[in-house]
Amino acid sequence: MLRAHTIAELPPACRVRLTPRRFSLSARRRAMRTLSDLAGAVSGRLFNGDDTRAVVFTSCEDRALAVLATAGGGTWSQAVSPQSAAWTPEAPTPATLVPVEPGSFEPKDPGTPAGLSSTRGFDLAVSTAKLFHSEDRAETSFGDARHIARDLQQLGCTVAWHPGRMQILLNAMFPGPDDGGAGIPLDLDAVATQVQSSAPLAWLRSFITDVLIAEGIDLELLITFLTLGGGEDSAGPADETGQHAQPLPAVWSDDHVGQTVVADDGVTYAFNSDGDLNTAWDVATIDPSRNYKLHYYRVMARAVGAWLESLRVELLGSHGVDISRYFAGIELGNELTDRHCRTPEATGDDYEGDAESWADFYYWCASAIWEQAEWVPLWLPAVASYTLEEKAPPRPTMTWPGRFSFIGRVVKRVGDAVAANPFGYNDPPTVQDLIAGLDNHYYHHKADYQPLSWIIADLLSLRRMLDDEKRGAPGALLSVQEGGVNVVCETGDAGRTPDGAEYDWGCESGGVRTDGIPSYPEFDAPELERGLLPTNRPDRVSCVRLGDRFVTATQPTGANDYQAIALWCRLAAARCAGADIVGWHTPMSMPSGTFAGMGLRRDQHATDNDPSVAYQRPAYDAYQPFGTLLGSYRSCRRLDVPGAEFPGVDDATVADVHKVWQPPEAWYTAPHDVWVIEFSDPVGGAPAFAYLLFMDPDHTSAGICCELTLTGTSLSSRSSSASLSVTEYFLQPTDMVTGAADAGGYPLTLWFHAASALLPPSPSSPVGWATAWTLTLGQSQYPRLLTCPRPLSIASVAAEPR
Repeated sequence: MLRAHTIAELPPACRVRLTPRRFSLSARRRAMRTLSDLAGAVSGRLFNGDDTRAVVFTSCEDRALAVLATAGGGTWSQAVSPQSAAWTPEAPTPATLVPVEPGSFEPKDPGTPAGLSSTRGFDLAVSTAKLFHSEDRAETSFGDARHIARDLQQLGCTVAWHPGRMQILLNAMFPGPDDGGAGIPLDLDAVATQVQSSAPLAWLRSFITDVLIAEGIDLELLITFLTLGGGEDSAGPADETGQHAQPLPAVWSDDHVGQTVVADDGVTYAFNSDGDLNTAWDVATIDPSRNYKLHYYRVMARAVGAWLESLRVELLGSHGVDISRYFAGIELGNELTDRHCRTPEATGDDYEGDAESWADFYYWCASAIWEQAEWVPLWLPAVASYTLEEKAPPRPTMTWPGRFSFIGRVVKRVGDAVAANPFGYNDPPTVQDLIAGLDNHYYHHKADYQPLSWIIADLLSLRRMLDDEKRGAPGALLSVQEGGVNVVCETGDAGRTPDGAEYDWGCESGGVRTDGIPSYPEFDAPELERGLLPTNRPDRVSCVRLGDRFVTATQPTGANDYQAIALWCRLAAARCAGADIVGWHTPMSMPSGTFAGMGLRRDQHATDNDPSVAYQRPAYDAYQPFGTLLGSYRSCRRLDVPGAEFPGVDDATVADVHKVWQPPEAWYTAPHDVWVIEFSDPVGGAPAFAYLLFMDPDHTSAGICCELTLTGTSLSSRSSSASLSVTEYFLQPTDMVTGAADAGGYPLTLWFHAASALLPPSPSSPVGWATAWTLTLGQSQYPRLLTCPRPLSIASVAAEPR
């Protein structure tokens, strides 16, 4: 709740305008909801209306809130420091199956993640939850919407990215002849009406009222508008026009051929392409280079914004709930980098992403939504995982330099449009109004060429670009919500599963396993070549230090364990690189296709299987305590490892940084595989510092074992040798107990871990004092998590070369 003195002079009705900044979505939403309650929702015009007042939230670098209000021509302002408790966070529901005492960091039962009485310092997301996955609401092979939402809440998830059939996609709003529709009609009023009566918006309304409000579930939705881009099939019958290739599909009524439209910028545009009447292309593609089509997309976006604002006002009156609390935002397109590309005929060189056309699409649609519903955060189209240049020809847009250039050009052009104000707004939107965030996809399943350090370069580079005062969107959120590792393996890997194991820790393919669930359909060669299966998982290494050398033992790393280890490491790396939201694809996947076997829960392997067979994978157990144990820390950084040197990330090197980090560069030595991530500045009852330690599971060329010595520091120079206790929480699950589930429900699963314990000091510690700790790390081992009341530093690293 905002402190009373900070809102004492606000008028009873005010418009709340929340500028996206770098603190968690949940914190921003709580602040917004508090002002909404205080304002009293007068006349249902809290966010819209000519006679409203304004309250603007911004965030300073020190996370302070500055509240600025205007009323009656005067100005009132109050700066609120973090120490003055600008808001009091709501304690999240503990993400556990066994109740724990709030504020306790120790597990009450073996395997039970600890519950913290604190808010998250960042948000956790899952991608593509199968909410309302069927047109028939009675079809529940993934669980009904209530059950899925409860499971996400128990998991600790706060953001649902690409949630089920609530995506506001073009083909769902305007189906083509193959789906019993006529495509996009000519009449603009009919277009708006059809958007507002479409199935995605009906599903969205139902989910908000029947699940989120009715069940009291706090879950924020981040929905994509118009197209999933990289996830769409190419449109036919025309592959390219000579100027563009890789089109995205859109069925247009033949009535558009030969027509013109006067757009909102006052200019008349024609439907057909530059006089060549390439009808096959025009009636079958999205084609953002045609302003005629952009005007129709703008009408669709305005209709979505108006529908959302109308629903907000309605539910505020009928339920007393402001639905802004359920919206993390709307993403305008997704993975557009390599779709609708300029051809070599157009560029004289190679294929090139048409960033300018997609930027125009973004500005026209984003500003239309903003007109109707300022409270909806608007997200740039997410950028897909990049491909190494030698594996991408002739698609440089798929490489790191190509996609970085693409998104930078999009942001700059949106900024230019904001400055030009082509639609003549009296009070035009700012860049911050139109760009709330950007998601960076990070899959990279193949372990042989993707050092985890690359995610640091990825996010630092994107952050620098977004924060550029002249060309960027300072303050926009940066997230890694979509990425994962699957557990589908080649048939020969099935033998890695121990006979008689209660849970399949190994590989989920090849034959029928001990639980009787049939295997996945065979993946074909292209999926293996693209690296979608973790077929080259590095072996797990056990390391014992004897003198100046290591004695090692290896065993195969089961696919389920590898997935859980990768989740810990990738989410932590993304967080320490500055991601505001981190997540995983997906809670449960389809039984076949590219993303089979990527779920936190086991796929059913057949569409008619009941959710009661969807056991939690070890990755579920990794996701849940990641948020519970580390989610309260607001600061995160990777400690410098002695002997490891990283290239700088600046404007001069950003295009080359991944080439430099790519093995087998001679300078890429073993310490680069060693990660020590420090979490600090907790909210609530967590220890002051937590440390996650591991060796990079996705990079094996440099080393397989290492020994770390950590030293403690004192807050007082007079007690530099003061004893310091360090507690280790064991992350590897050792066993599981599964309870039977009713039909339509998920099985109840409890994971067991070794109890956390004090870490013994190393022999180098003075007698009677604990000031140094020595730990051994091995390749493909679960990370080690330490907590302590004072900071630690790395004294030395000894690594075993491969």
